[in-house]
Amino acid sequence: MIFGFYMLAALTLFVALTGAATAIAWTARDRWIGEPGKRAVAGGAFRSAVVSTSPRRQGRAWFVLGTAVLGIAWAILTFFFFAPAGALGGFLIGVGELGNAGHDRGFWLTLAFASISAIPLTVALVANGLVMVQRSDHASRVGMGTAAYAALHHGVLVAVGILYSFGDDVGDGLAPFTAIAASPGLVLAAMIAASALLARRDV
Repeated sequence: MIFGFYMLAALTLFVALTGAATAIAWTARDRWIGEPGKRAVAGGAFRSAVVSTSPRRQGRAWFVLGTAVLGIAWAILTFFFFAPAGALGGFLIGVGELGNAGHDRGFWLTLAFASISAIPLTVALVANGLVMVQRSDHASRVGMGTAAYAALHHGVLVAVGILYSFGDDVGDGLAPFTAIAASPGLVLAAMIAASALLARRDV
């Protein structure tokens, strides 16, 4: 029952934030379309023409919006599942391992601290998703900062997961799972960086 409410809260938050990002993108659509955009052009008496937005500009807007939605989804998944599970499990097991000679305590403590650092990252991902779709130089700077943060965070998790995968069995294969689970975060960081470049007003 509790898990059901937990899932419902996560889903509701995702729908609300995705709707907000889409609404913001719609209100800022003229910034993405740019000139000439889609408009009626008078061509003289009883004549007119419609100039359509180029597919390239339309595709750019959809890519940025899609990246914003993926970032929000990843933030909610991290906030509700990855971060609490990693922090709680990492500290409980890592602190318990401090009195032992096992080499995997470094993995658990690193996982715990990385999970805590993921909390501000989730906030940054949501804020980035809501700002990026507005297309401005400020949005571009926010996007580059968020991309750097996401790349550093997930890069550390992938590196640690790979490193401990070659040692003793850590947590019944949790080390390689950590590397695999964090890999989409690196892809998302690259997409956010690309969106940040597209959000600049001079491109």
